[in-house]
Amino acid sequence: MLRYAEQRSNFVAAVTHELKTPLTAIRMYGEMLRDGIVPTATKRDEYYRHITAESERLTRLVNNVLELGRLEKRAHPVAWRLPRSGRSSTTWRQWPARTLRVPA
Repeated sequence: MLRYAEQRSNFVAAVTHELKTPLTAIRMYGEMLRDGIVPTATKRDEYYRHITAESERLTRLVNNVLELGRLEKRAHPVAWRLPRSGRSSTTWRQWPARTLRVPA
């Protein structure tokens, strides 16, 4: 159980980092556009493309995390005792196969 908690903590840290990266880029480009310090229309268009690409990245990441949460709810370890030996074991609940969409 301790290992699971550690893995979960590492996962949350990694996801947090992955969320901060595009958010930082979106904020930086947005502030530059807002403050009028982008010198040319070409650069402004480039910054708008960056904002769009980073927001699409965030959408994919959030969708993947939500999908992982749904999958985790469907298959989680169940502890049980073998009746004669008294040993503990873990099995996974079996659920119908599901397709996980992973963006390219």
